[in-house]
Amino acid sequence: MKTAWIRKSGAVVVLAIAAMGLLIGNVHVAAAQGDVGACRYVNPDGSVSGEVYVSLDECAQAVLDETLRIGLSQGYGLFDDYALRTESNGDVYAASTSSVRSVNDLEWQYLGNLYSDQQAAPQKQAPTTTQSNQPPAETSQGAEPRGVVPTSLEQIFNIAAEDINDFWIEAFQQYGYQYTQPSIRLFDQSRISTGCGVAPREVGPFYCNVDHTMYYPLWFMDQQWRTYGDYAVVTIIAHEWGHSIQNLLGVLDNGDYTIQTELQADCFAGAYTNYANTRSTKIRLDQSDIEEGANALFHAGDPYGTEWWDPQAHGNGDQRYQAYSDGFTKGLSDC
Repeated sequence: MKTAWIRKSGAVVVLAIAAMGLLIGNVHVAAAQGDVGACRYVNPDGSVSGEVYVSLDECAQAVLDETLRIGLSQGYGLFDDYALRTESNGDVYAASTSSVRSVNDLEWQYLGNLYSDQQAAPQKQAPTTTQSNQPPAETSQGAEPRGVVPTSLEQIFNIAAEDINDFWIEAFQQYGYQYTQPSIRLFDQSRISTGCGVAPREVGPFYCNVDHTMYYPLWFMDQQWRTYGDYAVVTIIAHEWGHSIQNLLGVLDNGDYTIQTELQADCFAGAYTNYANTRSTKIRLDQSDIEEGANALFHAGDPYGTEWWDPQAHGNGDQRYQAYSDGFTKGLSDC
């Protein structure tokens, strides 16, 4: 579930939601599972707003999803007299706020891990993209194998970069445009110097049009791999690669990202996925891989109601899935 009232910010964003009744790793909180409570979030300036009523299992997953989406390692929530904290590794903690005068007075108690008990936080599955204008790649036993199955994040990056580059070389040749391959950086330091300035790793993946380079924080990409699967990582790489394509085509001349450019990058990622599914010699996909890409984008969607021209907006989950699906089923011409 993607709780739809959290806005992305360049500053530290704390998602403040909580509720009753979660079973996380066999630990019950408050009343029976499925009960709901008033959920609120904390703005970057410390103010609290945005009250909704949801269950804790939904809230805990939403806290984690939003934390990963904006590139933070922790997310915090409030429910009545309780505080909730999630870590990027899926750990969930709770603390009573009764008689507490400062954050330092909170006594956190470990509840469990969202990844170890999938029933604790069921994720809404994006629709599958089984339609294609070409037959899907054969992956059944006895079929001729295409590509290799990556076993490390670095290998995923190496294979994906080569394959996505092949796709765009072919596309630019078909349309008669001049293509320049972007550079790609997978970094693990706390901040990195780019042509667009110094960026902390918390900002997540991004493309800099000044140095024509894509930057991917190692911890974030590893988390996406463990949460959604290896092809989720490939989809994120393909999305940022899409921004480099927009730069070559002059789409980014104004220096601003809008929902249109973000959704177009999702569409580009879907068109590449069709290529990977049908013509690639480096990557072998099955239906679950295609769904991993769709789910990664769906769960990274903006809250419903986000302003269309918000410079931080990427599109809500349904819009991002639809753009990805359109690219997959209809190709670049529909992007």
